[in-house]
Amino acid sequence: MTTMPITAQADEPEISWREQKKHRTRRDLVAVSQRLFLAQGYSGTTLDDICDEAGVRPQTLLRYFESKAHLALAPLYDLFDAFRARLQDPDRTEDAVALWRANVEAESVRRADHVADYFGWVNAEPVLRAMADELNTRYEDLLAAEIATDDEAGPDDFHSVMLATMLIRGNAAVLRRWTASGGDARGLAANQVAVVDFVLEVFPGRPTVGGPRLA
Repeated sequence: MTTMPITAQADEPEISWREQKKHRTRRDLVAVSQRLFLAQGYSGTTLDDICDEAGVRPQTLLRYFESKAHLALAPLYDLFDAFRARLQDPDRTEDAVALWRANVEAESVRRADHVADYFGWVNAEPVLRAMADELNTRYEDLLAAEIATDDEAGPDDFHSVMLATMLIRGNAAVLRRWTASGGDARGLAANQVAVVDFVLEVFPGRPTVGGPRLA
């Protein structure tokens, strides 16, 4: 895994040595665990295996991740947190749907070489599948709220919820089918972006501002 150096920006406070060390420890735990899960399988890898490889104690690992499952899905949680930060940035200029499309394309390209292997062992574990599905629900809620905000439609707007659901679940369905088929990594981004464009083409426009709400 390529390590990006931690440097202080001119307009940001300097990152302390302690924070840098915590960042490196978390990064190393994720990298080691991902390598072992791929090589040995999720069930075949213990927290002790990961700690021995990373050179930390189990108590240290559990300060960063509440369970082995949360560690296994750390890359997905990190992607969600990064997208949420961009979406909720008060200075963002793109609308929520455009930002989701750009996010889908960028992450598909960046992860294409290893996404099939990753989801291969994730999908083999019921607990990880359930947690990944719950994360998709969080994506839906987040995107729906920001679409409604952009349209000044208010919370629980039916149009925003349905559009977000189609975008998130459509993306998940394509990824699941692509992974199961052993698809060509070069085609992943095109397939996932095509889902966004299809939804935007067929989904009806908002009939009225402040229209139907979920009960």
